[in-house]
Amino acid sequence: MADIYPCPQKMDSFHGYEVYATDRKEVTIINFSGKPLYIPVSHEDFKNVVIAYWQHKVDEAMNLEETHNAAVFDNSISFEQSQINSLKEELSAMSIQEKKRQGIYDVNAFETFNNASGLMPEEYKDEGEALVRINPDLVDEHPEKIQLLSMHWYLLNQDTDEPRLYQESEDAGLITNNKLALIYSDSEFWKNVFQILRSHE
Repeated sequence: MADIYPCPQKMDSFHGYEVYATDRKEVTIINFSGKPLYIPVSHEDFKNVVIAYWQHKVDEAMNLEETHNAAVFDNSISFEQSQINSLKEELSAMSIQEKKRQGIYDVNAFETFNNASGLMPEEYKDEGEALVRINPDLVDEHPEKIQLLSMHWYLLNQDTDEPRLYQESEDAGLITNNKLALIYSDSEFWKNVFQILRSHE
């Protein structure tokens, strides 16, 4: 929803930096900034974003008046408005502390807890995914040095892009994979690379 999404899961460490699972397989984030990659999204923040989403849908549905299809118009408006009302009711029933608590999302929450947000109650927080935004202050607007890098890995003829799990092959056609796996695990090599990058201006 907008710029909010479930926090990527940490899969491993790459010479001191985190490896995350994403919908585009794995990515290694080299973060020199010293700042957190993500910031938590509260219940209140998320629900207000969802309310804005449904309100936008209502505004779009208003154009259906021009089609003179009253049934389509009424059905669209009634569902979207009901979502808005439900979300507002959820918010009004929450304490200040609950509103500030980080949102934990699970698609089953809609039916299990009969809510319009998909957020889990406090006692079920371990069963969902924490909602986050990318930290807007992660990097400076005009950095003098490199602050953030993302690294992706590609192996030939492999179903995975994870060199850390690669087993050396005797197939001469996969020599590139073998070399890449060796480089991937060479801590001294990466120590030097990171040192060069951190000092780059």
